[in-house]
Amino acid sequence: MADIVQMDSLDIDLLRRLSPGYVSNARYVVEKHESPTRTSIDLNLVQLATPYVKQWEWSDDYAERYRSVVAKGTSFLASEHSTPIGIAIAEPQQWNQILNVCEIHVTEHARRRGIGRLLMDKLSAVAREREL
Repeated sequence: MADIVQMDSLDIDLLRRLSPGYVSNARYVVEKHESPTRTSIDLNLVQLATPYVKQWEWSDDYAERYRSVVAKGTSFLASEHSTPIGIAIAEPQQWNQILNVCEIHVTEHARRRGIGRLLMDKLSAVAREREL
């Protein structure tokens, strides 16, 4: 079982290791439908002919921004046997009373085991505690 702990600082190299990027075999196509009485937006999952590969580039600007977000006490790290396997970076916004989830990542080998859900459950509990 993973341990979820509040982060008090951010090591950008850790973020780079936990979230190097992803590969997707599908994408969503957005369709908007309007009539005089109704507007709807559909998201349709479409398979790609060639997988899409995204590599994150965590710049110094991101590092500074996320360090200030983590300092607010609403970001968490998931670990197993002292090895980081997931991260959730979230920022409280008082003006609209939400907890904005900036980033959530789980290492490839730890996916499909509920780690992301544990991180989201923790964020949800913190949002309730802070009345967001």
